Amino acid sequence: MSKELLLALDGGSSSFRAIIFDRNGNQLFINQREWHHLHDPEIPGSMGFDFKENWELISSCINELIISNNINPEDIIGLSTTTMREGFVLYDESGEELIGFANVDSRSIEESSFLKKNYPDLESELYKSTGESYALGALPRLLWVKNNLPDLMDKGYCFNMLNDWISYKLTGILASEPSNSSTSGLFNIHSRTWELEKLEIFDITLNSVPVIESGSLLGFVSKEASEKTGLSTNTSVIMGGGDVQLGCVGLGILENNETALIGGTFWQLAHNTDTVSVDPNQSIRFNCHALPNMWQHELIAWQVGNSIDWFLEAFFSSELLELKSKNALYTFINENIVDIPPGSYGTLALFSNTMNMMTLKNCAPTFTNFQLDSTKYNRFSFYKALMESVALVVLQHKQKIEQFSNEPIKELVFAGGASNNSIWCQIISDALGIPVKVPKVKEATAFGAALTAGIGTQLINKEKAAKLIQFEKIYYPNFENTQIYKNLVGKWRVAYEAQLSLADNGITDSMWRAPGI
Repeated sequence: MSKELLLALDGGSSSFRAIIFDRNGNQLFINQREWHHLHDPEIPGSMGFDFKENWELISSCINELIISNNINPEDIIGLSTTTMREGFVLYDESGEELIGFANVDSRSIEESSFLKKNYPDLESELYKSTGESYALGALPRLLWVKNNLPDLMDKGYCFNMLNDWISYKLTGILASEPSNSSTSGLFNIHSRTWELEKLEIFDITLNSVPVIESGSLLGFVSKEASEKTGLSTNTSVIMGGGDVQLGCVGLGILENNETALIGGTFWQLAHNTDTVSVDPNQSIRFNCHALPNMWQHELIAWQVGNSIDWFLEAFFSSELLELKSKNALYTFINENIVDIPPGSYGTLALFSNTMNMMTLKNCAPTFTNFQLDSTKYNRFSFYKALMESVALVVLQHKQKIEQFSNEPIKELVFAGGASNNSIWCQIISDALGIPVKVPKVKEATAFGAALTAGIGTQLINKEKAAKLIQFEKIYYPNFENTQIYKNLVGKWRVAYEAQLSLADNGITDSMWRAPGI
């Protein structure tokens, strides 16, 4: 085994993983623990981050990885951290944690509504400097703390993001990095510094923690953390990043005008740019990349994975029981949809909406424009229509970025669970009219963290990192199908707006909408 190892610490929405890689990017060992976030039934929408329990979980996960695989801690040269974005931890002046928020926390509906009603221009003003809206940001949640836990807010001194919190627990050094910090809505993407002055409007005073770029040395594992985790005090802790940005590093999306599509519960289309300029229409999200002097346009399709899971459970539950695995079920479905023509006989699935940063909302889940002919319109054609609807959303996201950047997207790298479905990969390529590259690495986010640790410890340089990315397959578009989807997307948009108006008028219930919308 290599004597120069890299450790990726990856905190997702539902689990934490510690993964060992060698300096050539080979994954050697992994340990994973499920974690659960704090929901208080008396606080609707609450999803707190349990920093006490989760630090114990993280420590034991790392320690078990080292012991069970007979790893010499001194061989772990460096580590880096990545987590779900938008989540953060608030600290007092002594560095003690006061409260934590997971990314999906939505307790601040009243605060978001208050902000939109009483400060109608503030969100737009913040977007110009931060690239964010209230929907995913820290401001409404901090305002919730002030309104509901004023004594705790009075103790508040500073905050940072969840990946920064893990690094803090390992080193004792409070800091932040731009990629995840820029998802807070309180970080200036132009200067890559904190912008906390707007909090003073609401009598909230917090201090900025130092900003250190991803891939830079934060410090070394502390003696206290070493005793809990089994890590060596000689192991370098390298600043990490948000899961999407480090996922892009793991996919080789390192240069200007490169694009990644990450398909999981949410589908993020992330497009690199070396120019800082926000969308005048305020429709596109703008984040710092986990690379110096690089940023990303981002557009998100909400609830895609959940929509697929619901459909499978509702319409294929007996096959799932019989086949005993989702992978076998996907194979069964693909065999039955391969001959369904593009456009699924005209059926429109209306689930996730195209993203507008200031008005994040979806219509009620809908299938429409089908006929009473079960030979054509059935669970298989509906399933393909649902897959195609996601491709149509991604197509519109691609068009938004191209219109704003005035640069064509010529190809993209497709990763995440959905990229394992060959039919879906082909649909994406056909709908977008460009090649779609599927990487061999299946742990792109953790791999990106390992590469970041390697770069920070100088075991790997940027050029070598790019060469370590290998592709399993490239899908090329069938341009006849591209034309079909090009014609279909206009009909889909009109139908979606009609369904959205029903939800806006309270006739139907939205699948999802952001707090305060």
